[in-house]
Amino acid sequence: MSELHETLMGRKLIEGTLPDIAHQLKRIADILESKQQDQVTSAFKAYVNSGATDSEIVKQLREIWQK
Repeated sequence: MSELHETLMGRKLIEGTLPDIAHQLKRIADILESKQQDQVTSAFKAYVNSGATDSEIVKQLREIWQK
């Protein structure tokens, strides 16, 4: 019996499908990270402009990062 990597489908999986999945997962992670950074920036600007105390700003930023 052949090993997975020795079969045509196994090679396609290992050399093509799995790297494509990894690439797409990285793209998703990058997009999510970017959106989270945008949320933090917006929240930070809103709280700084609201006259909130430093501890209130930090508390709100922690809540955003925990989502």
